[in-house]
Amino acid sequence: AAAPKYATSIARRDNEPLAGLFSKVTTVTLAAAVGVYAVVLLCTYGLHHAELAIARRIAGTQVVFWMAAIGLVNAYVGSVATLLRAQKKEPMLPVSIAVALGYVLAMAVLREAAVEYLFMAFAAVQLGFAVPLTAMTLKRSGLLNYRRVA
Repeated sequence: AAAPKYATSIARRDNEPLAGLFSKVTTVTLAAAVGVYAVVLLCTYGLHHAELAIARRIAGTQVVFWMAAIGLVNAYVGSVATLLRAQKKEPMLPVSIAVALGYVLAMAVLREAAVEYLFMAFAAVQLGFAVPLTAMTLKRSGLLNYRRVA
């Protein structure tokens, strides 16, 4: 629901409210993601710790932890992507390609490894490529740069 407000600020070339709105939306998004992932992680741990039969059908706590880390990065990347797409451009394509190549490399190298290591590698790709490349793309856009006029 923030995209129309982003587009309005971009069209007016008024980046000060844009920066505040982006910060608010991203903070709420990440806080909600942390809350949801924490609940899922605690439930997963509880089911495995209680040795309930259903736990055998659910990924282990370590895998769920790495999935949550990946999900948090995706929440950040998605928030930035929404802001950048409000310009009617697709500057995130290089980021997506870099992450996809990282995933392919991880799967090729770890094809015989336990699933925990694969998800750990996916999280490393997200943290090592997606976060810095997304931050660089956002900075390069100049959308959050503004000067206060006294």
